Amino acid sequence: MKSQRRVVVASVVASTIALAGCHSTDATGPSSGNTLDLGPLIVEMGVGSGNVAGSLGVGGAAIPTMVPLVPSSCQYSAAVQGFTCATLTSNGITFNATFFLLDASGHSQSQPDASTTAAFRTVADMSGTIKLDQAGSSGTMTLVSHQDQTLSGLLTGAHVLNGTTTTHTDLTLTAPYATHAVMDSKAVSANVTLPKPGDSDHWPTSGTITTDATSTTQFASQSVTGTTHSVLTFNGSSTVTITSTISSDGSSFTTNCKINLAGASVPVCT
Repeated sequence: MKSQRRVVVASVVASTIALAGCHSTDATGPSSGNTLDLGPLIVEMGVGSGNVAGSLGVGGAAIPTMVPLVPSSCQYSAAVQGFTCATLTSNGITFNATFFLLDASGHSQSQPDASTTAAFRTVADMSGTIKLDQAGSSGTMTLVSHQDQTLSGLLTGAHVLNGTTTTHTDLTLTAPYATHAVMDSKAVSANVTLPKPGDSDHWPTSGTITTDATSTTQFASQSVTGTTHSVLTFNGSSTVTITSTISSDGSSFTTNCKINLAGASVPVCT
């Protein structure tokens, strides 16, 4: 149960550090006369290019939690009403992404425009199998993830993020001991309000990320099934609260953790 709690906390932290604390100078991508820089918007959404993409470490391998999105690799499609990006494959994982530019009425745009683009939507997928053969571990992990996020408020000051991410992982280990674990999760970002561009504070001022997960782990002759419901709450500071309820085999417990996204202190849980 303790290891399951650590996985939950690590997953949430990995996905939110990029969302809350990074910046970018990438100004590539489609442009118009009144250019809207898409790079910082991608970072705000936590799906930036390689320098800010999050990952989790499993068996010595880096498991990505976000899809790299490089606007310069994306072409506008009238049929899709959005920009389809070049497929990328790395370490057994294939990444596909599409993004959409929307005006204040929700209509699609073929060019970013700082004076008329009101919202930025990304749809991204990851799938593939990663080999785990480091740090005394041997096995494979199959990953399938779908993410749909919209960053609104581009014309009104504060940017607001809403979206969902669903993930399915299937882990098979042959060393250090035989283990088979399957996890399905859904994370929902609800009204995560980001600081205005230029603000000295870098942390979301409000909003939540709610994650629900189910897992089944088989080792030796035992099978353990569990569920987790966690809510991360932003309050404008670097310290966030994660409340998690973990249930397994008929029992459950709730933890409250304070986590400093700036890395200034270790998580404190009760």
